[in-house]
Amino acid sequence: MSKMAKNINPSRLIYRIQFGSIEPNVPDDNGIYHEEFVTGREVWAGLYHLTQNQRYTLAGQDVSQSIAYFVRHDMGLMNYSHVRVDKTVYQVIDYAPDSDNAHNSFDVVTLKAVKKRG
Repeated sequence: MSKMAKNINPSRLIYRIQFGSIEPNVPDDNGIYHEEFVTGREVWAGLYHLTQNQRYTLAGQDVSQSIAYFVRHDMGLMNYSHVRVDKTVYQVIDYAPDSDNAHNSFDVVTLKAVKKRG
């Protein structure tokens, strides 16, 4: 992780975000399974502003409409594929863990909005 993430102010952890996964739920009357977000962990997070270089890289991967948050260092969060912020579900496209295990370590998670089907 870059030195920039080391300079994060913990007082900016003002958002509650939910890490989880998308799973099929019970079928409807027609026997069709619909996917739903299932929460695994809820954590405090802060908005992380991407550098211009990072934006160019994401634009080349067709994820220019992405958003990034920083969270307290927790390797267990890497196991989740999706994040919900308020009522919007995002797919995790990158999880950059801090190499330290110090009390001031933060990870950066980059997200892409999930397009609803149907």
